[in-house]
Amino acid sequence: MAEAAAAEPVKVIPVEAAKKAAKPRKGRKGKGKGKAAETEGGEAKAPRPKKTSKGKAEEGEGRKRRKHYDNYSMFIYKILHQVHPDAGCSKKAMKVMDDLAHDFVNALTKQADELSAMNKRMTLSSRDVQGAVRLVLPGELAKHAVSEGNKAVTMYNKGMSE
Repeated sequence: MAEAAAAEPVKVIPVEAAKKAAKPRKGRKGKGKGKAAETEGGEAKAPRPKKTSKGKAEEGEGRKRRKHYDNYSMFIYKILHQVHPDAGCSKKAMKVMDDLAHDFVNALTKQADELSAMNKRMTLSSRDVQGAVRLVLPGELAKHAVSEGNKAVTMYNKGMSE
């Protein structure tokens, strides 16, 4: 209790001053009035300083976060231009290809999950994924997919050892 009393008191400023100090955020049309919470008596608490991880976020040296992709259209487009640089793809055709990729990934994950459950393991291994590819894809396509997957895992392991 004695330590809490020794802490720095919260600075209270009038609402008008808080509104002048608060700047609207970019990209929010007319909604950026600041986060100063009004208290009784028409005053607002001063905004807290943002916490950073060891001061790196302010300097721009923080860890980058991966972008979350919810569709495969960008990747499909890149592969299309590798194969046929002058070809294009309509929105409907891209939607069909994206749905096909989603269905394929869902089938693979379901099959790989079943294989790992049959072996009474909680972790998916590359062997489970390889077995799922052989079960989901037909004949020659499965062989090519397995060889490309083995090549990718080998390159990944080579990069991790360096």
